[in-house]
Amino acid sequence: LISMRVHASRFSTSRPSMSFRPNHSGGHFQQSRSFSMGSFLAKYLSRMAVYALLWWFFPIFAITIFIGISAYHFGETDLMILPKHQRTERMFFLSYGWMLLNVLFFTHQSEVVTILNSLPHFLDSFTDALVLLLGQYKIYYFTACVAWLLGSGYNYYLASKTNPKLIFSILVQGLILMAICAKLPFLLAFSFYFGLWHSLLCLQSIRKYLMENSQLLAWNKLVRKAALFSVIAIVGIIAFTLVGNQYSNTSDLLFWLFIGIAILTAPHMEVMSDMFSTIKSSPKVSVNANA
Repeated sequence: LISMRVHASRFSTSRPSMSFRPNHSGGHFQQSRSFSMGSFLAKYLSRMAVYALLWWFFPIFAITIFIGISAYHFGETDLMILPKHQRTERMFFLSYGWMLLNVLFFTHQSEVVTILNSLPHFLDSFTDALVLLLGQYKIYYFTACVAWLLGSGYNYYLASKTNPKLIFSILVQGLILMAICAKLPFLLAFSFYFGLWHSLLCLQSIRKYLMENSQLLAWNKLVRKAALFSVIAIVGIIAFTLVGNQYSNTSDLLFWLFIGIAILTAPHMEVMSDMFSTIKSSPKVSVNANA
């Protein structure tokens, strides 16, 4: 749940928030002004509105952008433990997340093609291109994705001088994760990655972000902060399910659900990316802190 992982956990606090920001005189970090929930929601909703307009006027561009930033977000989250190296890490994040999505697509082609065929006609050009990649050109395309991932990983290693054992362990972890997703049924694979793996990584990163005086935020405190928004989200899911059962055109319903998720999560990925960058830049927040 987006609200559970980020907004309530990171921002909803009864005292001044500690978002560590570098000052201009050096690399130190200082306490920011008290957080305003109203201001945050206004900015978040305004970004959702802009992205909604993008879907309305330029749907093919919007869905392409959504897949791209989603891939980057997944890579950035899974590779959070790697040291920061801005010049090369972004390509590594994108290639890793792109590979993860393509493993899901390639190992569940029949389900993916069924979903693609249910998309509205104004997305036909996007659908046709993806069907070609999954079918006629799948060997060349998948080989290119593997080469891109290995190349960007090696480039990151050369530039960042990161311990090769760390990079190797991350790639092995990624291969195991992709293998699990490939073996599971399509919906279960998505549930495993997004509902379990990705959510836990995000929650752990939030705890690191909220560290004060080298003390991790307790899990029970984190859950209490997230409770209200989580209840709202669960009620929304139940309501959507009940309404959906009365809706005759399932394809249209799934499509609008997809758009709704895309609009909701676009600002979430921006918030998380900013948080990841702050964690890696702050001397008070150690990326390698114990869970």
